[in-house]
Amino acid sequence: SFDSSGPGGVWQVTSQDSSDSLLAGCTDGTDPCCNARLAYAHAYNQGGATKVPTGYCSNQADCTQIYSDCGAKTGAPWNDVSVDLKMKVAGATIPACSYKTNPWYPDGGASLANVTVDQEPCYWGPFSIAAGGVGKEFFPGFYGWGGYLQHYLNSKAGACDFSPQCVSQCDVAKYAAYPSYIDLALSACQQMGAATPTPVTVPTPKPAAPATPE
Repeated sequence: SFDSSGPGGVWQVTSQDSSDSLLAGCTDGTDPCCNARLAYAHAYNQGGATKVPTGYCSNQADCTQIYSDCGAKTGAPWNDVSVDLKMKVAGATIPACSYKTNPWYPDGGASLANVTVDQEPCYWGPFSIAAGGVGKEFFPGFYGWGGYLQHYLNSKAGACDFSPQCVSQCDVAKYAAYPSYIDLALSACQQMGAATPTPVTVPTPKPAAPATPE
């Protein structure tokens, strides 16, 4: 119900502005159809950039040296600053996100702890992650640290991952048996691909009997 889904309605759109309302063509977030339109418009305006926006590196710490494990100040490096500063320049085309290779790194991310590390900005589905909107910068809250893709893909139970966005310190032993989100997604896709659709037989309609003269 909308009452239980919070002030943003079923799609949780809580910070739409006049640009979002204009694109959506409506303002009533409690209406399910309008709420869906607002969600799309909001995502497009805030995350629909196709090019790296001006000031990307200066607006977020993604292009400075950051570290894994909940934003630690030392330890395992999260990124390669030289790659960030060279590749993530204003006007660069934002690539598609990938769990197999990192499109920003010449070695595909082999030099990183995980190829999903430091992929921002990238396109995940129809919208960009931590890049920018159409005609405006992305939410300030989505700047800094980097690691949104990796946080989503590798987090376990929403409470255990090594990305700088992690919810809490990772108890490796506690969550060892938990699948990550990407594991769950790939398993679901494999199950869908393995399923054999049952053919539906449509009966052939019988020709109508000729009319009996009265």
